Amino acid sequence: YIEFFWTIGSIYTSITAWLTLETLGWRTFTMLAAIPTLVASLGGLVLLPESPRWLYEEGRSDEALQILNEWSKRNGSGKVFEGLKKSKENTHPPGVTELVTNRKLRWNLVFMALVWFGFGVAYFGIVSLLPRIFADIDKAEPFLPTNMTAFGGEAGDNATETVARLLTEVKCDVSFNFADISLSSGAEVLGVVLAIFLIDRPGRTWTQGIFYALGALMAIVLGFRSINLNILTVAACVARLSEMAACSATWVHTPELFPTSVRAEAHGMLNLVSKAGAFLGQYLISDAFSQKVCGFTMAGISLLAGLAALALPETALDELKGELTDDSCSEDEGSAETSSSEE
Repeated sequence: YIEFFWTIGSIYTSITAWLTLETLGWRTFTMLAAIPTLVASLGGLVLLPESPRWLYEEGRSDEALQILNEWSKRNGSGKVFEGLKKSKENTHPPGVTELVTNRKLRWNLVFMALVWFGFGVAYFGIVSLLPRIFADIDKAEPFLPTNMTAFGGEAGDNATETVARLLTEVKCDVSFNFADISLSSGAEVLGVVLAIFLIDRPGRTWTQGIFYALGALMAIVLGFRSINLNILTVAACVARLSEMAACSATWVHTPELFPTSVRAEAHGMLNLVSKAGAFLGQYLISDAFSQKVCGFTMAGISLLAGLAALALPETALDELKGELTDDSCSEDEGSAETSSSEE
């Protein structure tokens, strides 16, 4: 469900750009785009509770118990936790090394890294490609880097001077078809809904495999700029729907593949891999490649992500893993046991 907020943010950004870029300028748009992040950061700082596990490991058991009992009350479990105790000593010191030395975790990390990389390339590449596809041809001017006339400068203008002048201008003239871009953003909502219904059956792996493959097919279609605009609009909607549905399952699947002691490290590393993919996606949509090459490359990488997801173990019916063991990553209930009583 949390992915709904991502899609709402995408829609908000598109509509805000539509309403402000040409009339109020890029500074106003940037400020408005930053407000939700500021509100979320301050809200998270004030409202989100700290991790009980971290509090326990830091010797702050009373605070951990308070949070656990609050959660228990909200869930209506009827239990009151009275104390915490160490469940089992872990023979392996937790850390990044476990992700390399433990065979099962190592392969989970490798295949999931391919998934996250593919997600980064395909999702962010497609999102960044759409403004170029839906450019308003009547307003767009040719790009002439030799004389900077495309940026409003005269022939022979110095590029640095022209860019500096642009940065001081209040308003800007954009050539995007915001209606189609906003429509494709809204399609992500349906992608999240589909992921919710499919995440348990057929499961995490098949949900990712199906939608990363569908996103790959749509990326190929988007590679052909000469196709009818209505077909491109449908392809853009299905592409963003598919990549959002797939990555929603990826976000759920990832923490279930790693025990608590290395979950944060694994998730952090995989997020870094996705950012590397997003960086490559921006390079793919640049003028260094034709749109067809861009579409087919993103399609191949998205398909690779789907195949990698299918190679991972299904976790739909599994509980979250607690601690590592010598021979696998099977779990206890966690690093700390609770003693409780019924209300």
